[in-house]
Amino acid sequence: MSLDLPDTWTDPDLWVLTCAPRSRMDETASLIESIGAPAVVVTTLPEPIPADFLGDDVTVLLFESDEINISKWWTRGLDWIASHYDDGEKWDVLLIESDARMTPRDITRIRRAMRDQDTIMAGGDWRHAMHGQALQVRRDNTAWVPDPSQADAGRIPGIACVISGEAGIRHDPEFRWWLADDDFEWQHRVNGGTLLVGGVAVNHVGTQGPLTGARLQAWEEDQVKFLAKWGGLPAQGGVPE
Repeated sequence: MSLDLPDTWTDPDLWVLTCAPRSRMDETASLIESIGAPAVVVTTLPEPIPADFLGDDVTVLLFESDEINISKWWTRGLDWIASHYDDGEKWDVLLIESDARMTPRDITRIRRAMRDQDTIMAGGDWRHAMHGQALQVRRDNTAWVPDPSQADAGRIPGIACVISGEAGIRHDPEFRWWLADDDFEWQHRVNGGTLLVGGVAVNHVGTQGPLTGARLQAWEEDQVKFLAKWGGLPAQGGVPE
């Protein structure tokens, strides 16, 4: 992929933001070390990560509730980062799950592509659905399914994406678990555009079991709310024409 950036190009600040309980603190430490950028960790009750475990260079923010609502967790971190900037300043945030991995080189690629294409969210083609296409810009939620065998293949990976911090978009707290990242992406599409970048690796080193309890209930209830808000579902690739 070739980016037509000027020789004087200066990357905006990059922050790494993740959410994790104490049971994931070792993999969180490994994630932060692998990227080497200022990091913010939102940790949750009832077993939070100790404030001093990750070192002086990592900010640990406690979400002071045992509510299962990942939208509120992400917002806690984004608001803290935003408080360090004035109007007109630019900064990027890598929102990444503690068990996801990207190389610093690929992170730089998607950040620069996002800015070069005048979009406000970007991620890698982790499902390999673009078939050699370098870039895919979306500025609305019209359904786009590049690979019919994978209905959600055209989405930005929720486990790792870069956003333009100054755009000021936040997760909708109505969506408490799996649909939180989908709503976040759909907001970015219609408020500035998203970019899917081919040839960028996103690895999920953890495992995902079936939803149970409060998370399952959130998934069932939030699908109804998502359809009412947007007129379509992620499983349809967007809003059907």
